[in-house]
Amino acid sequence: MIFFLGSVLCQNSYSLLGQTRANITFLPYTPEQRLQIAQSVENLFDFYVHIDQKLAMYAKEFDGEYDPRVRAKQLSALALNGSDADFHFRNVELFASLRDAHLSYNLPPPHSCYAATLAIAFGITEGSNVVVSRFSSRKEILDLAQPSELSKIQIGDQLVAVDGQSFQDYYQASKFQLYGSGDAGSFRAAVRGLSQRTGTIFRMPKQDTITFTLARDQQVFSVTLPWVASAINSCLDNLKSVQTTFQPLALGNPWVESFAKFWEPNQAAFTLQTTTEAKISYGIYTPLNLGIIQLTSFSVADEIQSYEIFHGLLTNELKDTDAIVVDLRDNGGGLSNFAARLPTLFFKDPKGIRVKAKIDRFNDEMLSNKLAVSHLWGEQYAKSDRSQKFSPFFQPMNDSVANIYGQAWFKPLAVLTNGNCYSACDFFAATIQDNEAGLIIGEDASTGGAGALVVDTQGLLSFALPKDFPRFPFESIFGSRAQNMRTPWLQAFRNGKYKDQVIEDFGVKSDYIFQPSLDDIKNKNSVSQWERISKVLPKSNNQLIVDPQLSADVAQDDKLLISVKSSTSVGVNLILDQTVLDTRKIENGTAQLEFDPSNLDLGYHRVKIQAVTTTETLETYRIIRVLPTRPWMTFSPMDLKSKEIVYNRFSLPELGWNNLTISGVYNGDKLNTTASWFFENTATVKLRVEGSLDSLAGAEFWNWYVKDQTGSHLLLSKTGKAQVNETLVFSPVGRFEIQTTMGNVLNPTVKIDTVSIEQ
Repeated sequence: MIFFLGSVLCQNSYSLLGQTRANITFLPYTPEQRLQIAQSVENLFDFYVHIDQKLAMYAKEFDGEYDPRVRAKQLSALALNGSDADFHFRNVELFASLRDAHLSYNLPPPHSCYAATLAIAFGITEGSNVVVSRFSSRKEILDLAQPSELSKIQIGDQLVAVDGQSFQDYYQASKFQLYGSGDAGSFRAAVRGLSQRTGTIFRMPKQDTITFTLARDQQVFSVTLPWVASAINSCLDNLKSVQTTFQPLALGNPWVESFAKFWEPNQAAFTLQTTTEAKISYGIYTPLNLGIIQLTSFSVADEIQSYEIFHGLLTNELKDTDAIVVDLRDNGGGLSNFAARLPTLFFKDPKGIRVKAKIDRFNDEMLSNKLAVSHLWGEQYAKSDRSQKFSPFFQPMNDSVANIYGQAWFKPLAVLTNGNCYSACDFFAATIQDNEAGLIIGEDASTGGAGALVVDTQGLLSFALPKDFPRFPFESIFGSRAQNMRTPWLQAFRNGKYKDQVIEDFGVKSDYIFQPSLDDIKNKNSVSQWERISKVLPKSNNQLIVDPQLSADVAQDDKLLISVKSSTSVGVNLILDQTVLDTRKIENGTAQLEFDPSNLDLGYHRVKIQAVTTTETLETYRIIRVLPTRPWMTFSPMDLKSKEIVYNRFSLPELGWNNLTISGVYNGDKLNTTASWFFENTATVKLRVEGSLDSLAGAEFWNWYVKDQTGSHLLLSKTGKAQVNETLVFSPVGRFEIQTTMGNVLNPTVKIDTVSIEQ
């Protein structure tokens, strides 16, 4: 989702839950603070976009009053007269009962500093059997977990019962407790809940131990394992800053490790290689010539860089494989923009996800607030028929904006999912299926089915609607570990073949269901799942390899040769807008297309490389930056506003600095804008910049760089509200580029009065 934060690696300490339970409590709130939260909860369920769908789907199955708006009104009395624990746990029960993976009531510290876990985890095999799939990778947890009991367990042991209750009964009872959306998501949430509970959104297990009845080779036996408490040390350290009578207890036998390495990795028949983005890895299963790209989360560090990593894998390391599997199992989502961009690598001009907003007083204010959201969203919302419940459709990211480089993979594609594929993961899988760009292979009948863009009270809600959603206590101390509420905001709908179908609760149905066999779980050399996937993939030799891989610079008086490789006989064209710049013929080899910029404007040009066969047309794109004719500018005192400028490819023609002189006011809308000047000089340079900035502090930055033979160097960075009156002095090496950028999250305004340069 667009407002998600990425996960953070923390140092943890461990002890038995039974020895630590007394410490897992709450910072004391006043009755007035609890009452304020109760009112925010009421407002949130009035704002909740999925309310009607949830009532229609689950009210009859729920024991008691299901409408959260009714139950939320009962919180005020509890806020005034109940304990902190009673109040917070009642909210957790209320939120979890809606069966929405995007809806959560985040508990306050110190409860949110903890998690409960076991030394084993469970997975699902063929026939939807639940089996022991992994052991903890942490020695201390294994030692705490009664080694005599743990020694009885083997990978592949089948789960029969939980504390004397059949797994099916446990699953039915957990549906309204563990936040799982739909059937596939709820089943996976139940399996996950067997061995881990985070104190951020769940209460700790009521018992200190849990007993599993397991079966192996027709032998049935029971084991009792203790819950282990995992504490985030930095979160507990922040408690020292809180002036209360709260005193944390000492943890017994603590040890410190990275939380990300908690579990032993799943067994694999081949090794995946890492990339510069930790959440992207890849490999080739050589016997099947099958390329695999594993994406563990859409919450990547840099959306564009990760998109380019994918592109590079498809056109370099994996280009000679027969098919690609994008492995999204257990991918909980992340950046919706990244999920919108990725499908463009696998299909020509895919139609992406669309969303709708509830028509209510909250969105009247939020979607008209140009400091909060895209004005394009607001314009669509303003067209709403007030007699309806929902706004017209609009796209979180316009299809044309999402598609930078075009299609990079032309051979068969499969997307491997399970019921833990949520949110942006749902979106990606849906876009691939909607455009018939590949097969959806599931370990479950569908993805998790969490279909919305979300907001929370630490972010946009409190920013845009501070009276309805005031910030929670202690947020300045605990940051992301402070109390928070998250809710779906814009409901997502599919496009293309499945146009207008909702994602929430239903997810993306699998074209084929291939669960791992028991041998796949037990034997690291087993490949039956990959073999089954390979057999259903269609055959195709289509591929189009273009060099340069992504982008290139060329001077206006020079020419650029673009190498095009194809495995089949094709005619290839180089096209800019509607003009054919060059055309060649490939006969099982390579052709050179010539890009002549002599009559083109300076700046970025998105050129199409088109390959035409007897049966289809393949297309991809490259970004070419046309630079001034050399020699570049030489020095005398000059006003840069009047000189040649190269603009950034990410700015739409009607926005940013593309259609404005550099002197003037720039008001952006979720775009990144860049302007560059080029020089040839080695002497000391003085750059004079005068202007003003009004932006979101800490998120939007007006930067100035110099780029020379030694690299890129930041000269000036401003954020928030600032008057700029700076003289920047630097000594470049050889030819150099002066560049200014404005990165946008909301809608910054930059007023540039003077930009001048001299030696």
